[in-house]
Amino acid sequence: MTGTKSDMRFENYAQWMADETEARLYTESQHSGSVGPAKTLARNEAERLSTVTNLLDVGGGSGGFSITLAEKLPNLQVQILDFPNVCEVGRYFVAKSQVPDKVTFVPGNALESDFPDNQCAVLMSYLSSSISGDDLLPTYKKAFDATKPGGFIIIHDFMVEDDRTGPSLAALWALQHMVFTPGAVSITPSFLHEQLAAAGYTDIQFNTCIPGMTKLAIAVKPE
Repeated sequence: MTGTKSDMRFENYAQWMADETEARLYTESQHSGSVGPAKTLARNEAERLSTVTNLLDVGGGSGGFSITLAEKLPNLQVQILDFPNVCEVGRYFVAKSQVPDKVTFVPGNALESDFPDNQCAVLMSYLSSSISGDDLLPTYKKAFDATKPGGFIIIHDFMVEDDRTGPSLAALWALQHMVFTPGAVSITPSFLHEQLAAAGYTDIQFNTCIPGMTKLAIAVKPE
């Protein structure tokens, strides 16, 4: 009824992932959805990634991206920063992968924890649409500070076009994330460009990853 107040308790991602069972169900379900775009990233950015020896995967979940990249890049070591219960699930996937010694975990919270420094690259897949719009710039600044000069950030996420006329699948998936993040924003390339530039990045480029759904943004920390 209009004017009534719901007694349902709102849970954000941090609260939701604090439940071991929910964290496992969500993380396992997301794994396959990360492996595909990770292969696209590895293929389309092979030359750039060939110079990377260490990478921080913020909100890396099951390790779908990290494992895929580590398998394809012989010199790469990866750290995944995610909620403790999520890291436990990720360790299972890493243990049965071909690169069990190349992917490690940093239990924490992307919005609160310090990022391990001296990184060649920082990856954020599906993270930007899962946090408040007010938290985007501070999070990108932390990534900037954790990256070596000449290093770069990779953002993979649902993005609608600048005129917000589509694509519809990207908008629907972004809406699903907003259920758990009321302060989240509908990300467009121009908005993301502004945020990354404000964090200090240059040479900001966008490419399609999953057609009709996601894009990749790559931006460089100046020398």
